[in-house]
Amino acid sequence: MYRIIIRLMQVSVAYIGIVYSFMTAAATGGDCLQNFCAPLTISREQVVAWHQAKDQFGPTFAGSSGWNSYLALIEREAGQLGMVDLRRNTFRYNRWHTSEWPDRSGWSLRIGDRQIDVANYGANSGDTGPNGVRAELVVVTGEEFEALPDPAVLAGKIIVLQVAPTDFQRQVPDWLYAPADYPYRAGQWLKVEDTVSSSTASQLFAANLQGKLPFPEPHYLKRIKQTKAAGVVLIFDMADERVRGLYSFPVPAIYNVPTLYLGREAGAEVISAAKSARHGILVLDAQEESTQAYQLAAVLPGRNYGSDDDEIILMISHTDGPSISQENGPLGLLSILHYFSRIDQRHRDKSLMLFLDSRHFIPDREAALPGYDIQRVLGAGGALAPAHGRLVASVHLEHLGQVEYAERNGRYLPTGQMENGGFYVTPYRDLVALSRGALEQHQPRNQVLRATDVPGVHGQSQGHWFGLGHHPRRLGIEVIASNMVSMGAYWSSAAGIDYFDPDQFMRQVNTMTGITAGLIRGDIKTILAHPLPEPEN
Repeated sequence: MYRIIIRLMQVSVAYIGIVYSFMTAAATGGDCLQNFCAPLTISREQVVAWHQAKDQFGPTFAGSSGWNSYLALIEREAGQLGMVDLRRNTFRYNRWHTSEWPDRSGWSLRIGDRQIDVANYGANSGDTGPNGVRAELVVVTGEEFEALPDPAVLAGKIIVLQVAPTDFQRQVPDWLYAPADYPYRAGQWLKVEDTVSSSTASQLFAANLQGKLPFPEPHYLKRIKQTKAAGVVLIFDMADERVRGLYSFPVPAIYNVPTLYLGREAGAEVISAAKSARHGILVLDAQEESTQAYQLAAVLPGRNYGSDDDEIILMISHTDGPSISQENGPLGLLSILHYFSRIDQRHRDKSLMLFLDSRHFIPDREAALPGYDIQRVLGAGGALAPAHGRLVASVHLEHLGQVEYAERNGRYLPTGQMENGGFYVTPYRDLVALSRGALEQHQPRNQVLRATDVPGVHGQSQGHWFGLGHHPRRLGIEVIASNMVSMGAYWSSAAGIDYFDPDQFMRQVNTMTGITAGLIRGDIKTILAHPLPEPEN
C-alpha cells in the first residue's frame, strides 16, 4: 500500500510538471495576447523585493545617490528582460538639497526657549547657513496675506502663514465606468475630512503656486517671493504626523526665502510662542550643486523591430520623487514588460519602447529644461527617437499600490481603502471597451475609467489628465491609456515600504497589461476609425 501511495504521488508530481511545462510553452505563443495568462506575470515576491530596495534608496531626486541606485536597478532589470537599444539622454541642472526626513539636522525653528517640531522644509527655498537667521515673527492668515496691498511690508521678517484647504480637486469628476463599490458620486463635493488627497493637494498647491499654472487662487508663493522676507513658516491645516516629510509641489524654481513646513499642533505652539517672544531663529542649511541626470529609453523588440514597418507602443513614466510610490511607475512598466518578454518575439506584433523622464522634481520641473520635452526628444531627429518604425500608441503608469490615509481622532491612519484614481484613455470606442474589460477582469480597487475629452455617463465633465499620460499627444499619438492615482500620503518622504500595498500594485499592473496586449494585437487604424460620438448640442 505504501508503494502504491508513493507511486501515485510520483505520477501526480509528473503530471503537475507536464501541465506547468504546457502552460509555459503555450505562454510563449500568441494565445497570451488574446487571453490573460497569469503564469507570465511578475511574482508578488519580486514586486516586494523591488520596493524594499527602492525604500532603502530613499528619495529619488534626479542625480542624487538614491536616484542613481534606482536607475541602476531599472537598467539591470531591463537588460534581464531582453530589452535592447538602451540609451541615455543626459542633462545637467542646479540641484538644491538639505537633510531629508527623519534627519532634521539641516532645518529647525526656535522661538525663545522653545524648539519647535518642524515637519519638513520648503524645497528650493534658499539657505540660511548653519546658524540660521534671527528676525521678528509676523503671524498672518492666508486671507490677510492675500489682502496686503504691498507684500514688501514684510521684508526682513519671518512670516508665519496659516494655510487652509481650498476647493481645488474637491469635486468628483464623472466617468465612463466605475466599480459597484466606488464610494463617490459624480459631481459630489467632498468635505475636507472626506479625503486626504484633495485636502493635502489643495494646501500644497496653494503654498507652491506662483501664478504660472492655470489653477485657482491662492498662489501664495508668488507673493512670498515678493516679500523679500527673512524666512517663512507655513502652517498647514493637517496633523503634524501628516506633514512630516511633505515635499513641495508643484516644485518651484530656486528662490531665496528660506521656508519651513509645520502641522497643526506645532503651528499652534508657534502662534502661542510668538505672542510672548517677538523673534525667532529659523535654520535652513542647504546646498546647491551642478548635478547630472538623464532620461532613459530601451526597447523590447517586436517581430518587425529594426524595419520601417515596426509599430511601437511608447511606455512612459518618470523616475524622480520623494516617496515609495512617487515614483514607482517604472517598476509597473517593468512588470508589464516582464509579461510580454515571455511571449516569443515573432508573436509580438509591435515593439514596446520604455521612456523614463527625470525632470518632474527638479527645480521648476519640466519647464526648466524645455529642450528635453517629449516632442523634442522622441520626435524626428530627437536624441531618443526610434531609428526605425513609428510610434502608434502609448501607455503610462504613476503612483501604484497606494493606500488611502485619513486623520481619525488625532491620528493619521490607513482607512482600509485604496487611494482613488483613474485609468484615463483617449475617447475611442474600442479602446474604451478594451480598458473596461481589463478593469472588470482585474478589479483594481477604487479605480474608474475616464476619457476626459467627452462627458461621462452622467453627462458631466470627466476632469482633466494629470501626470505625463497626455504628453504623447504632442507627438501626434492618439491611442493612449494611462493610470494616474490621487496623492494623499505619498507627497511625503515619510511614506515608505509600510505604506505600500503590493496586491493593489499587481491589480493595476495586470489591468494595464491587458490593455497593452489589446494594443499589441489590435489595428491602430481601426481603433482611430471609431471615436466616441460628440455630445449633441
